[in-house]
Amino acid sequence: MMPFLGVGAANADITHKLSSSVQLQVNAAATQVERIGSTYSVSGNNVTTQYTPSGGSATSSIGSLTISSGVGSIPTLSATQATAGESWSFTQSFTQGDAISSSAPTVGQVGNFSSQVSQQQQEQRVT
Repeated sequence: MMPFLGVGAANADITHKLSSSVQLQVNAAATQVERIGSTYSVSGNNVTTQYTPSGGSATSSIGSLTISSGVGSIPTLSATQATAGESWSFTQSFTQGDAISSSAPTVGQVGNFSSQVSQQQQEQRVT
């Protein structure tokens, strides 16, 4: 006698699914710029300063930053030790800022700003 002869088909509820997911992100090329300003600093101890403006008379001061097209220029300043034989110090610092741009740079060219970061087009595909 055959033991499996009377067995019918199994009802197993088998399910088969195929799925796919794709995500595509494209970032355009971009440039980020930051325009820096002009700065002027003077400090000292036991010194006298003299500033003579263009076309003016000498004054006991440190002068001022002259601005033209958004760019500063440093004044001509003289410093003299106030009391001979005593310690003294004098420091003068100037950072020239970026000029004001009248138009955007041509594509692929570098702008006239001190701080500039560019990135190329990026493509990211996640599957």
